[in-house]
Amino acid sequence: MWSLGIILYFLCYSRVPWSQIENTDHLTREILDFEEPFYPDGGERVSPIFVSIMSRLLVKDSRKRPTAATLLSEIESIRTPSSVSTSRMISLSLNNKPS
Repeated sequence: MWSLGIILYFLCYSRVPWSQIENTDHLTREILDFEEPFYPDGGERVSPIFVSIMSRLLVKDSRKRPTAATLLSEIESIRTPSSVSTSRMISLSLNNKPS
């Protein structure tokens, strides 16, 4: 899940969340010491919900990161109003179809 956070960060900001270091020993040390990502422009360029997802994926302690199932569930709840499930929305749209 941490790798997914790195990929999403790179896709949003065209850079990784640590220094661009050529020396692999220094890069390894920086990754191991990594605590919290820096969001260019305070994260304003990207949706606050998406920044929150990336932040949670990039938590150092893997036990505190969301699982894939949790993440998918949260994304589904963002896409769909919480009061109406996807299957209910489909049912409503089929029932309201013109004859």
